[in-house]
Amino acid sequence: MNAGKDITATPAIFDGTLYFPCWNGEIFAVRARDGSVVWKQNLGKLTGLTATGFVEGVNWTVARATPTIAGDDHDLLVVGIYGPAVVIAVKRSTGKLVWQTRLDSHNSSVVTMSGTYYKGSVHSF
Repeated sequence: MNAGKDITATPAIFDGTLYFPCWNGEIFAVRARDGSVVWKQNLGKLTGLTATGFVEGVNWTVARATPTIAGDDHDLLVVGIYGPAVVIAVKRSTGKLVWQTRLDSHNSSVVTMSGTYYKGSVHSF
């Protein structure tokens, strides 16, 4: 599998599937056993966000942190968007957007770390 650009985040792994963002603006779900793509989503199209332009040479919406597996049934994947600082949740099984929340209104705000899921809440972005 060729993701198209660099991958700098450690993947989240759950039930034999790896979840990771790529610097081309995509987020992937890939089977660990054979590398086949389960789904991929373009973060800009998924969220309607546009890049802030603060990363030289990157003119698309990206994430750079490890996604967080969340939800009582573990069917949410929570991802911090690098900039603007937005956190999204997608269905882990399909990649469909469930919700998104802007953490800071300033356009130069960024998310650079992964969240932690604990007792029904996501923390530490």
